[in-house]
This record gives sequence, structure tokens and C-alpha cells, in this order.
Amino acid sequence: MADKIFRVNMSDLSTTVEEVPAGWMGLGGRGLTSTVV
Repeated sequence: MADKIFRVNMSDLSTTVEEVPAGWMGLGGRGLTSTVV
């Protein structure tokens, strides 16, 4: 599993890289995207 989250702000075309929170480590697929959104 990846250990980074890449966030892209489409308003100003900037990016940030974050560590995956410990509570998200067991999530994948729909569970992960539902948690992020």
C-alpha cells in the first residue's frame, strides 16, 4: 500500500503530499475514497 496522499488543488494548480493517517491504513477502494471525500 502507498504511504502518501497526493492532493491536487485544481483552482490554483497546486499540489501537496501528505502522510496517510494511521486510521486509514486498512482502507482501500471505495472505503478509502469515501473517507477522503
